[in-house]
Amino acid sequence: MLQSSAFDKFASEDREEKAVSKRASANLDSSSGPLANVRYSIFGLGSSAYPNFCAFAKAVDSLIADMDGERIQALGEGDELSGQEESFRTWAKAVFKAACETFCVGKDVNMQEANASLQTNELSWAPDKFRLVPEESGTAMELCEALTKLHTKRVLPCLLMSSNDLQSDESTRSTIQVTMDTQGASELLFEPGDHVAICPANEKALVDAILARVKNERTPDEVVVVQVWKSLEPTERLPPCSMRQALECYVDITTPPSPDFLRLLSLQATDPKEQEKLTLLGKGSSAYEDWKYENSPNLIEVLNEFSSINLSIEFLLQEAPLLKPRYYSISSSPRMYPGEIHATVAVVCWRTKGGKGPLHNGVCSSWLNRLKPGEVIPAFIRQAPLFRLPEKRNLPCILVGPGTGIAPFRSFWQQRQIDLQFTSAVNEKGEKVLGDISMFFGCRHPDLDNIYAEEKQKAITDGALREVHIAYSREPEQPKVGHDLGTAGTDRLGPGHKLRTDSVRAYLY
Repeated sequence: MLQSSAFDKFASEDREEKAVSKRASANLDSSSGPLANVRYSIFGLGSSAYPNFCAFAKAVDSLIADMDGERIQALGEGDELSGQEESFRTWAKAVFKAACETFCVGKDVNMQEANASLQTNELSWAPDKFRLVPEESGTAMELCEALTKLHTKRVLPCLLMSSNDLQSDESTRSTIQVTMDTQGASELLFEPGDHVAICPANEKALVDAILARVKNERTPDEVVVVQVWKSLEPTERLPPCSMRQALECYVDITTPPSPDFLRLLSLQATDPKEQEKLTLLGKGSSAYEDWKYENSPNLIEVLNEFSSINLSIEFLLQEAPLLKPRYYSISSSPRMYPGEIHATVAVVCWRTKGGKGPLHNGVCSSWLNRLKPGEVIPAFIRQAPLFRLPEKRNLPCILVGPGTGIAPFRSFWQQRQIDLQFTSAVNEKGEKVLGDISMFFGCRHPDLDNIYAEEKQKAITDGALREVHIAYSREPEQPKVGHDLGTAGTDRLGPGHKLRTDSVRAYLY
């Protein structure tokens, strides 16, 4: 039996991994493992921007080997930041060849045709392969329904209640508290520590600039679908929508294009030199990495750099990556603010080329900052069961935010403030019912970005926080988050407590 699998990037799969390991452990001591008749190869998808790159794929690869599965091809890894399409094709060619040799069918297979099939399929783009046609009903699919279909998550409409800047007027940065009304949706219930996923929209200026560049005879607000010319069937990659709505809400036009996308753009360029450079970048070599690092271009900047590209709207709707939801730690307790979700969001903007290039704005943070009260925010909840207050409520907790913010910790201290309203501090034996919470975090300056300062002081007064230690990176002769600040608080846990998981719970954000 041959098993070839691809796994998405490691998130909270450690629970599943532990469960699989536990079930398999009983079989590891036998002379012949339970998967001795399995030949396999694993390909992992991930992002090198995060720790534990392709960790789940590596764990599964090792686990199958431990149960005597025969690995016919080494683990493949695809990095979404660096040519994962080419990495997959390279792995797929190797694993197909290895499988043919393992099962002695190599003489009956045309390897050249098999490898060519990796470059194309019925829905892969080619000139004159697709056409844009009006949607029969003339009606676009409702936004949250369409996003639900795209992301296979139940996306629901929240309403913006308010958006307030938390940093001082003197600060050069901006952090906003976004308060959303869930409209009573049960699917948007959450626990402190969970995340809210927000489906943003692209900037109107970028969308308009791209619409001005694409080759198309239809108006940008006409509701259309993409069809395959050969079958006249819709591709169904995107829901029925206008070109404008597709570029605003459904496709990613800000992330630097992948090598595969650039390779396809080379087919639409008319200048030979531009074709040559796009083809080189499309190979995903070091030239691509250098180009991406230096320019970090969005789609319109790529079109400006390669001005001979005669961009097809069918290509764009069929091949541009989908606009992904952005995840934020929820910064409110549902008991203190029922029917609301608070997100604490750093508004992101930067210039490429070492600060000398064009201004880029974070897609979601800048969109949230532009919204007005009453406007819709499509959202869903992602649970984080491993980042919750302990079930044993008497355990002391240490909260550490080393310069990354304190968003989820706000939900913790708010929850503890509510708990204290309904729970006695000690039981009849004189023992603590609710453990102490100590918080350590870093920011730049007390007068710039020490956000939620008054709320933290109120939490200390209420007994929800025992103490708060702050490290200011721009203040001289002040402790820094790390050894200095950690040492200052190690004697605050109480008599006999050490940093053991059975006696204290530590959270690093």
